Order: sequence, then structure tokens, then C-alpha cells
Amino acid sequence: MAGITGNKAGALQKRKRPRTCVGCGAEEGKKKLLRVVRSPEGVVSVDPTGREPGRGAYLCISLECLKLAKKKNAFSRALRVSVPLTFYDEVEAYINAKLSGDENGGKGQRPIDPKLLDMIGLSARAGMLSVGQDQVLQELKKGKHLLVLLTRDCSKNVERAIAGYKERGLCKIIKLDFLDRDVVHTKLNLGKTQILGLPLDSGMAKKIETLVTEGVVNHE
Repeated sequence: MAGITGNKAGALQKRKRPRTCVGCGAEEGKKKLLRVVRSPEGVVSVDPTGREPGRGAYLCISLECLKLAKKKNAFSRALRVSVPLTFYDEVEAYINAKLSGDENGGKGQRPIDPKLLDMIGLSARAGMLSVGQDQVLQELKKGKHLLVLLTRDCSKNVERAIAGYKERGLCKIIKLDFLDRDVVHTKLNLGKTQILGLPLDSGMAKKIETLVTEGVVNHE
């Protein structure tokens, strides 16, 4: 039987080539590593499938390697684009979920609640929604009172950043156990963010709080 030659051989060799962790520098097969991708539009995100188009960087599924990568600002260097420090929190949340066997939803995850999803979407279209840690913190620093919505895979660093404002009475926090960063991205088209905020005295916020009291989601 004829051997594999030409373009097919090159493609096969490329697929088998090990990738290097940007944290510790170890080489592993790509299936054992987490891929982070810079899309053709310049958006940086976690790529669990390893098949998203764009320039990729790889990391061991290890919090220690993530710390090393953050210290070296490795994603910015590897992807040749400015990567905010908050993105490392997103990677941390994914790794924690992966290590706990919960990266795809986990046992006991509630099904997506269409009413709550519609409320969040309407808030975004009305320009009421603060999206991402930077926007939410900016509003809280101005003294605005917010209902803060966290995804179920929100990182501990994000939770800690918000906790002080809750203690000062500037916000209420709800962790939506049906909502993760992928749902925010695919269903709401708001990017893979972990945190959203809307005015505490708004009608939408009050409706969401009503559902919380009925036991639909977790109220912290």
C-alpha cells in the first residue's frame, strides 16, 4: 500500500505536533492542553473545542500554570494582542470547572430559564445592562445601586471584587445557576463575560428578584 505523501503527510504531521504550554513551557499533545484563541476579529476567548479559527495559545489545565502565564503576560505575547488581566479570571473559572468535571454544565445544573434570559436580553437592548467586570465596577464606584448577576462559573476573584460593594449596600448579588459564560456568549451575544449588572430600582431587576424569591435561582 502506498505511503502517505505530500500535503496529506504534512497535515498529519502538523496535527500530531506537540504544543507548548505558555505557563510552564512543557510540551504536550494539543488534546491535553487548553487552547485560548484570538479570533480574526481580535477577540480573545477560551476555545474548549480546540477548533475555533484564529491564532492559538496553549496552557496546561493547571492553576499553577495559569499563575505562571499571568505573571509573564504570556497570552498577550503568544497571541500578539493586548489581553486584559480579567481574562485570566475567565480562564481560572474554566480550569476550576474542568478540574471538577463541570465544564459542560455539571450534574444538577438547571435548564436555561427563557423568562430570565429574555429579561436580561431586553435589558441589554434597552441599554440598561453593564457587561463585564470593568463596567460593573465602574458603575458601583460611581455610587450607583445595581443588581449584579453572576454566572455559575464565575471566578472567585470576580466574586471577591464585588463582595465589598454588597457589604456597603450598593448591590445585591444573584448567581444564576442556569447561566454560564458560554450561554451569555451564544444566547445573549454579550461575549464570554461572568458578570452583568442592571439598575437595582429598574422593573427588570425587580422581576428577576421576584423569580429569585420563588426559588428559581440562587440569591447570595
